[in-house]
Amino acid sequence: MIFDTIIARANDGLLLCEVQSNEKVQLSLELKRQIKLVLKRGSLSMDVQFRQLDSQQSNVKAVYKTSNGVCYIVFYDPSFNLACCYLDEIEKGFQDELQIRYGTSNVNYRSKLETIESNDSYCFQQFERFIKKKKQEFQDQSSSKNLERLKTEMTDLKKIMNENVKLLFDRDEKLQDMNEKAKSLKEDSKLFKDKAAELEWSIWFKKNSVWFIFAGFLLVFVIFKIY
Repeated sequence: MIFDTIIARANDGLLLCEVQSNEKVQLSLELKRQIKLVLKRGSLSMDVQFRQLDSQQSNVKAVYKTSNGVCYIVFYDPSFNLACCYLDEIEKGFQDELQIRYGTSNVNYRSKLETIESNDSYCFQQFERFIKKKKQEFQDQSSSKNLERLKTEMTDLKKIMNENVKLLFDRDEKLQDMNEKAKSLKEDSKLFKDKAAELEWSIWFKKNSVWFIFAGFLLVFVIFKIY
């Protein structure tokens, strides 16, 4: 069962639309605190793909996401398994609502939402009809449509997990490649140092070879005189 649905402006938490269930659910103080932080922190301008709030109560869960400057929150019964699918549907519907209100020709909806005055809350409350319709659709989780939604969500989740695993393998391969390159660089550095020492010795010897030849002739001359 879906309890409450909230749509808010992401940068300051201005409530745009809210639909409450007929069945009132007492939210814990901790959950209320987290909701307040989500809506008021002002850091949701970046998109967040499904984050669950720790409600610390057994009879209600909460998930939120942000997209294009809008924060979507749903409170639901723990037996409800389609919260993410539901929020996706609400997001798509709200984007359609923005197109109806502001048009579709090169419109930046985020900037349009930011122009709404802070005292003009619930200015999209007419969107509740769409939300109520979706709540009704998602009511029966065993319906063929909802089962297909769940299947799609599981497929997407599997795809994301596979991509994450691939990224981990790629990172390990890159780390291993970096280690091998570092080892090769260390060996090359040692070889360069040895070659540099040899070259330095060769240059010094070449530079002083005349004196070695002179010293050799002098030594031969002295030996010849002595004997």
